[in-house]
Amino acid sequence: KTGNCVAAINGGPFNADGNSSGPLVVQGQVQNNHKTSLIGFGISKQRSSYILGNYDQFPSLPIWNFVSGFGWLVHQGKNVAARSEVAPRTAIGL
Repeated sequence: KTGNCVAAINGGPFNADGNSSGPLVVQGQVQNNHKTSLIGFGISKQRSSYILGNYDQFPSLPIWNFVSGFGWLVHQGKNVAARSEVAPRTAIGL
């Protein structure tokens, strides 16, 4: 709550081969567009909008960067993570 976090995800799940297991866009280039229920965080190509949710929710929005995550840690300003879901690794927040 100190930083007024609105949303956060545990980002960047990957497969055993090292490739992303969910949607991934890097500098406008789609690296992976697997259809999943994973939620994610991204930035529009114009860098004017943040994207929070499932990649498929934004079919017509040009996306600059997007990384999927396992699930919400913080959603609408509330901690929604089970204690077992919180891990000491990178998370993305807004």
